[in-house]
Amino acid sequence: MKKFTGALGNLVLAALVAAIFYGGYLVVRTNAFARDAAEYTDKAIRAMADPWSADEFVKRAAPELLRQGGPKFMPALFAWYSGLGKLKSLDRPAGRVGSGAYPGTAINGTWADYSAHAEFDAGPAEITLTLKRQGEGWQIANIQISAQAFSHMKQPPSPADEQGPLANGK
Repeated sequence: MKKFTGALGNLVLAALVAAIFYGGYLVVRTNAFARDAAEYTDKAIRAMADPWSADEFVKRAAPELLRQGGPKFMPALFAWYSGLGKLKSLDRPAGRVGSGAYPGTAINGTWADYSAHAEFDAGPAEITLTLKRQGEGWQIANIQISAQAFSHMKQPPSPADEQGPLANGK
């Protein structure tokens, strides 16, 4: 009985040590992804918004995001975003990285949610990117820009706008 208890104690100790090492690995990996995602977000926002460029967005967008609108939608959307004017300043992005299934989406793997406060000619804005890890890099899975200045502009374009009059119910 003592041999069994001793062997069981050794097994529990070995499992505990393995769990500690694996936990340490996850912390180091997550911290590296967090730094990488923050840097990616900063560079992506600057490339897309200074000056406003749908082409820079398309270079970084996940294929499934691009399928949501037709070929004319992103240029129209970025032309609308350009109503904010020139990027004056951008704060350091802040956010979180996770692994697993991203809630409410098809993203399964490593993902990140990062946002940054920006100042434009038309006023302040908050730019939020949802990123998904693809190989050794990131892709934009979602972009949201919130700005009070949008309330003074016409309605933003919609992917349905380019699919013809029947898509809009007109």
